Amino acid sequence: MAGETELRVAGGAVTLKLLVGGERGLPLEALRADACCSAYGELLASLLLGRFSAEGPHARDVEHAAEEYVERVYREEAASLTRLFGEASHRVTMPAFTPLLVRMARLCRLYPWLKLVYSAVLTANPQALVAAGLRAARRLGLELKGLRARLAPLGERVATQLRLPASLARAVIDVSLVHQLVTPQLIAEGLSARPHPLLRDPLAGVRVGDAPVAVKLVRFEDQLYAITGVARAIAAVKRIGVSAARKVAAGSFVTAVVKDYRSPIAAKWLVAAILTLHLPRPKLSARRRLTTEVEYSYKLADLGFKVHEPILVDPRRLRAAFRYVEGTDLASLLKRSSVPPQYRDLGLLLAELHRKGVSLWDTNPSNFVVDRVGSLVLVDVEQARPLRSVEEAAWDLVMGVYYSAIYSPRDTPSRAKMVAEAYLDAGGERRVVEEAAKPRYMLPFVMAVAPNVLEKARRALLHALHGGLTSKDF
Repeated sequence: MAGETELRVAGGAVTLKLLVGGERGLPLEALRADACCSAYGELLASLLLGRFSAEGPHARDVEHAAEEYVERVYREEAASLTRLFGEASHRVTMPAFTPLLVRMARLCRLYPWLKLVYSAVLTANPQALVAAGLRAARRLGLELKGLRARLAPLGERVATQLRLPASLARAVIDVSLVHQLVTPQLIAEGLSARPHPLLRDPLAGVRVGDAPVAVKLVRFEDQLYAITGVARAIAAVKRIGVSAARKVAAGSFVTAVVKDYRSPIAAKWLVAAILTLHLPRPKLSARRRLTTEVEYSYKLADLGFKVHEPILVDPRRLRAAFRYVEGTDLASLLKRSSVPPQYRDLGLLLAELHRKGVSLWDTNPSNFVVDRVGSLVLVDVEQARPLRSVEEAAWDLVMGVYYSAIYSPRDTPSRAKMVAEAYLDAGGERRVVEEAAKPRYMLPFVMAVAPNVLEKARRALLHALHGGLTSKDF
């Protein structure tokens, strides 16, 4: 005789009757297999993400299958979210049930009728899903910083009032065989139903550090406006070399720089990778550059450096907004003076970064802003990485010196000497300067800077190790 287990979803708004065992009932092993490894494409196991109470001789079997399924889903989706946020994943805080929501949203795209069931759960009784997420996180020993048993706030603009079809509210779905799981009427209603907002965007309420993750339910610009109070955007940024970013108008509000990591300007990293085949190479992936920049913006701030602050992160549309740093970048200062005194600060900053185990790779002068109090602020750290070799440290010096010659060829050797001497005075290693003075580091710049200028700058780096030399010696 078939054992009967009843699944009551969303406080009885929908009742799903599952017959387990017997000649006409669903084999219990089928449910277990689907919960364990999606043997039936999760067609059966997906029901177990709803709130249910089990009765009958197979009640404990169903409950055990549900526990296994929830833990598997949680583990897989937590790994997926870790890949999505990359290096910054350890800074992510989220509601306890977010990994389950991510899977539910995906299942709704595969099986549209599930929109009705899951929306009923989220509308009538989300606490069961919250509790399931908490239990799974605890059992798996996952450490989710700032774990909160709460529904993510969406606001009145995007929240919708879910109304289940009357036919579904009265429905009793008799699942005696796999191919009889759902009725054509239920499928049709699922296709036409509007899902719960959390099923449309399960990452609502997720944060990376202090910055919220942008939701897909609202335009990125509208979310940025809610944070900054600024509605108008300026297409051009005054700083040189920030063509993948745009400045959001200030007025009396928060000013932001929006970076699009898919911008065509990103092709420069492919060129850079080709030119530096024999040297430390840049990160090419748009997602990796975004997550690196977010992570190192926080990490460098924790280490005591001044850096731009993330205020909105969108790892799916590959965009991010950072607080705009008021000041003048080194590239602009080179237009006023061929040897800005702030270049000594660059050498000091690089030495401190290297002592603390960080390499920037991209020390383009436009990536350093002198703020209103005269301090150097890092405003582009998408290529930052742990310092693992003397070559990476040397590249930071080389890029800072040789790249400056693109903006101002004049007095490049004097700038090189200033940076190298400051680097050594601040405790930088002599072998780093010796490595930077090797001819091979000039090769990536020979198409943009005259070879004789590069050679004089290279000699200036080497001479800085011995002291007592002036610009006449170059």
